[in-house]
Amino acid sequence: MYGQYGRGQNIPPSSVFDVKNAAVAILPNPTLTDTYQAGTVFKANRFTLDVDVFRIHFENDYSSAPDATGEPVYYLAGAQ
Repeated sequence: MYGQYGRGQNIPPSSVFDVKNAAVAILPNPTLTDTYQAGTVFKANRFTLDVDVFRIHFENDYSSAPDATGEPVYYLAGAQ
């Protein structure tokens, strides 16, 4: 049996906060992730079985949708 935990961050692409005249009031937060993995390996003669389970939790996850002009508009996923 084994287990792993990892924590990471991803800075949003500059297109999330690139606006005309650099008029950004608040810079976006990085996307944070917590990753969990657990698994086991079973070996018998010529048979091997590997089982893994993953869970990834995102915080400050960004998404996009086109506006009326077709340009992407970025927003926090789940934010209203």
